[in-house]
Amino acid sequence: MQCEYPFIRIEMVNGYYSVVLYLSEDRHSPISMTFLDYELSRKLAESQGALLGVRVLEGYYRDF
Repeated sequence: MQCEYPFIRIEMVNGYYSVVLYLSEDRHSPISMTFLDYELSRKLAESQGALLGVRVLEGYYRDF
């Protein structure tokens, strides 16, 4: 999947939602890794995206 950097994406790993800031293909940084609720993680992603001026990808990525 080709994406323009930087962006924020919500990822689900082992039942937890993680809000991750992707700076480049090789550099990414978790903002939070403790949410069980998607809506809470979405609110954090939107507020951090607005603060940093970074777009938030819709939905979330699930790690199997």
